[in-house]
Amino acid sequence: MASAPHLRMRSQDGARLPVVGRPTSGNGHHNVGHTYGSKGGCSSVTSSRRLIKSDPTKGSSDEKVRVDANASVGKWMCNRMVHILVPVAVIILFFVITFGNSTVFFERGSGGSSSGSNMGGSADISAESRWSGAFSGQMPNPPPQSIIRARTQRWKEVENDECRFATDVNEDKTYYNMAKGAWWMEYAEDLRRGHFQSMLKSTDKKRAEALKRKRREALEEGKRSISFIHIGKAGGTSIQCNIRQARGYSVHCDKKAPFPAIGDKESQVSKLINCYLHSPYEDYFECFDNPTLLINIRNPIDRLASSYHYEHIRNKPKKDPTCGQAMLYRCYDSFYDLAEYGLGGVRPPPTKVLRIEQDLPEEECRHWAWATVQGTAPVKCHNFFNYDWYMHGTPALDDEKEVIAYRTEHLEDDWRRVEVMLGGDGSLPSNLWGNDSSQKDWPVNNKTVSERGHLNLCRALCHEIQVYKQILVRAINLSNDDVRVSLKELDCPDDMTPEIRFCPQNYFDYQI
Repeated sequence: MASAPHLRMRSQDGARLPVVGRPTSGNGHHNVGHTYGSKGGCSSVTSSRRLIKSDPTKGSSDEKVRVDANASVGKWMCNRMVHILVPVAVIILFFVITFGNSTVFFERGSGGSSSGSNMGGSADISAESRWSGAFSGQMPNPPPQSIIRARTQRWKEVENDECRFATDVNEDKTYYNMAKGAWWMEYAEDLRRGHFQSMLKSTDKKRAEALKRKRREALEEGKRSISFIHIGKAGGTSIQCNIRQARGYSVHCDKKAPFPAIGDKESQVSKLINCYLHSPYEDYFECFDNPTLLINIRNPIDRLASSYHYEHIRNKPKKDPTCGQAMLYRCYDSFYDLAEYGLGGVRPPPTKVLRIEQDLPEEECRHWAWATVQGTAPVKCHNFFNYDWYMHGTPALDDEKEVIAYRTEHLEDDWRRVEVMLGGDGSLPSNLWGNDSSQKDWPVNNKTVSERGHLNLCRALCHEIQVYKQILVRAINLSNDDVRVSLKELDCPDDMTPEIRFCPQNYFDYQI
C-alpha cells in the first residue's frame, strides 16, 4: 500500500535531509526535528534530533550527533494534549449529534435574527428535524406546582358530559369535528383549505348575480365596488355598526336606532360597500369577487388576547362550552399562563393527536395551546377564523385586488383618511367605539404577559404575523411610515420590518 507523500528539506550545503518521521537509511543523516505533513502525530517526535554534519575539510569521518533535550519534552507535551483533546472532542460531538437539531430550532424560533429566519431559509431544516424532541426532555419553563394544583381543581369541577358543542354552531359547515371521544387530530392543510374552497364554490348564485350587477353599476358611475371582510376580534363590529350593508347582520348593533345616527351623515365607505362577509356563518363568499376589499386588522397578539378572553368559559358561564373551550381554559385559566407556559419550548408535532379528557398532563396542555393559538384546532370560532383563513386560499391578496385596511389601533385616523380618499370630508361617526370589549366587566380580562411570554407569542404567531404584514403592505391607504408604526407596536424582534420571512415552527410548513 503506497504511503502518503512526505515533505523534504535541504541543509544549508544543499544536501537532502531525510524524510521526517522515517528512520535513517544509512546515508549518514539523522532525522530532522520538525514535523511537516507527517501522519505519525507524536510518534514523529521519537526521531526528533538535531543534525550536525562533520566538516569534510578537516578530514573527519565521524558525525557528531547531539540529542536535543527538547525532543523528550515535546513528546511529553504532545501526548498530554492528545489525551486531553480527544475526550473533549468526543464529548462535544456527542452533544452536537444528540441535541443539535432541537437546539438550533429553538434558537431560530425564539427571537433574534438568524440566517435561516428569512424567507427561503427553509431548505436547511428538514420537516422531521423541525419537530424532533418536542416531547422529550424537561420543559424550558415548567409551570409552578401551584398552577398545576389549581388546574387539577378546575378539572374536578367539570361534569363528564361538558365537552359538547354550542347550539349556535353548525359543526358540519365549520369542521368542528371534535365529537365526544378520547382524541382528535389537528386540521390537515388540505382539509382546512379544501373545505374553504368548497364553500367558495357553493356560493348562492342569485346573490352572486346581484352583486355582479351592483359592481357593474358602480364601475359605470366611476365609483368603487367594495366588500367588507370582517375579521373577528379586530374592531370589526365597531365598523360594522356604521356600515349600512353590514349592520343588519350583527347582534351587537342597535338596529332600532336611526342610521346614520342623529347628527351624523352616512360615510362614503358605507355608501360604497355592497357586500359583507364575516366568518362562515353566512357564506357570502361572492364578496371576494369585488375589486376592492375593506379589511379590518389588529396587532395579531392583541387580537389573540381579545379572542382568548371573549371565549373564556368563565366569561361566558351561561353558554355550553365546546370541546376546545373545555380543554384550553381548563389547562390555562389566564392569558399569562397560556403565553408563559403553554407556548414554551418547541411546538408539539401536529402528527400527535390532541387528547380530549380530564386532567391533561402539561405536555398535552401545551399541544392544545399551540394548536389553538395557530388556529389549527378551534376553541370556538375566532381563533380558527384568523388572517390565514380569510386571506390564503382566497383571492383576497391577488395582485388585481385593491385593499383598504382599517387598523384597530388607529381606527379614527384610518377612517378619516379613507373618507377623504373616497371623496368625503373625513368626519367620524359619533358611535364609532360603541362595541369596545375592553370596557366589559369580565371575571377574566387581564392581558398582561411577561417578556418571555411576549416572545413566545411572537414565535407561535409567526405565520399570522406574516399574513398581517402582507395586508399592511398591500393597503392603499397606509404609508410606509404607517406600516413601520404598526410593526413597532407589535414589537416582535424578528418582524420589525415588512419583509416576509420563514417561520420555523409553523404548522402549515409541516407536511403530515
